[in-house]
Amino acid sequence: MLQQRSGAKMSVSYSGTEVTISGSAAAVQAAAGLLRQQIETFLTSGGGYPHPLQVHYLLSSSYGADCKATVRFLFRDDEVAQAAGRREELYELQPEHPAAGVWAPAGDIDTLTDALSGVQLGGSRLNGTPIHLAGQQHSVVQQLVAAAAQGVRHSPAFDEVKIRFNFGKALWYFPCTAAPHSWTIQQMQAKQIPRDLKCVFSNGVQASQVHSLQEWLASKGFEVVETKERASVHLLQHGANASYSLSFIKQRDGGLTLRKAKSGSSKLFFLTLLNSSGQPDWRAKLLGQYHFQQGSETQALLARIAAGATLAGSKLRMPGLSAHDMSLDKERHKSKTIYVGPYSSSSSSSSRRSLATEIKVSVSRVSSADGCGDGWEVAGTSSQANTLLQQMLARGTASAAQQEQLAAHVNNMVAFAQEAAAALMKDERQQQPLDSSPYYNDYYDDYYDRPYSDDYYGE
Repeated sequence: MLQQRSGAKMSVSYSGTEVTISGSAAAVQAAAGLLRQQIETFLTSGGGYPHPLQVHYLLSSSYGADCKATVRFLFRDDEVAQAAGRREELYELQPEHPAAGVWAPAGDIDTLTDALSGVQLGGSRLNGTPIHLAGQQHSVVQQLVAAAAQGVRHSPAFDEVKIRFNFGKALWYFPCTAAPHSWTIQQMQAKQIPRDLKCVFSNGVQASQVHSLQEWLASKGFEVVETKERASVHLLQHGANASYSLSFIKQRDGGLTLRKAKSGSSKLFFLTLLNSSGQPDWRAKLLGQYHFQQGSETQALLARIAAGATLAGSKLRMPGLSAHDMSLDKERHKSKTIYVGPYSSSSSSSSRRSLATEIKVSVSRVSSADGCGDGWEVAGTSSQANTLLQQMLARGTASAAQQEQLAAHVNNMVAFAQEAAAALMKDERQQQPLDSSPYYNDYYDDYYDRPYSDDYYGE
């Protein structure tokens, strides 16, 4: 982008410490200015997080105790696949258990998860080992806790470390090979998985399942604590190679009040629960966030832009973006119903069984300016887990007791996800559909080098 915008040629030394710029005097000057702007933006946002994002997949009990024959890839050409915005064909990973009496090659669920290790998320190489839920949930939760302990020690310190989760669906594509109908374990082990298999996560929940979820939440003692209307935009600042999100409260009189302005978050850990067909998957994200410094130039600029925003019908108008080398990348509107309730996992160890986790769930009707992202989302968090993370962050370390308590809360959230997903498997024929086009692709969260999230949490 620097070369395209400046007209100069740029090369980075092998050591990565020097940049050589060549071209006309004007092009060199323009490129140097853009490079300086991007470095300053990078440094003022806290710099890069030096640890690679870890991505772990939990295979739910719906996969059974083993997977001796094959796993298959089910082609998806419905709303969820179309909303992903990918040109590749997208597939859902499913277990294919052998019929009774049919011999199958040796292999178990751990072999499957080993074969999936190192899968690429959104086209970027990530570290992670998928883990079978039934046998190794404790291990992956401990790894999330370890990532949190590492995150709170990071310097410069994050202003916030938090956990968020979404229901949705993990979809897979094959950039270099034709998609197989199925793979045996042996075939999967022979593949160059990071190159041959990639994943994108959709945050959409089927509209026909939303009513079932709301009934289940009520049956578990969750209460509606708030309904609200929000609008959010994702802005790109091209010269600085930066992105920002603005979230607005939509007033009854049609006015807008800026609620939050932020830059992209650092992704520290992803934990994805893979369910069988008919159940939504679930993904938890451990995030590190920097806030703008009070009175900073960026904060003042975004405040001026937000002050000029108006709502015209169902669309936001934001004049003056081009004057600041900015463009509107995405606009979204949400009608949210917020549920809060306690949840405790009966499968937790005896020392944790009495610990209940307060879980906050947002059921959102989503619409976008172009109509392509209309649908439903279900997101959530735990105020107790986030408070604990902030206490750890304030100390710059995590005690053994804090880590154990955080693990208990995460275990409760995973158990909540499993039970909720099972509730959504209720007979959908008895449910009245709430809307069509029920999916929204979590594009910016998967492509974490273009971070964007308009989550409501932290209000």
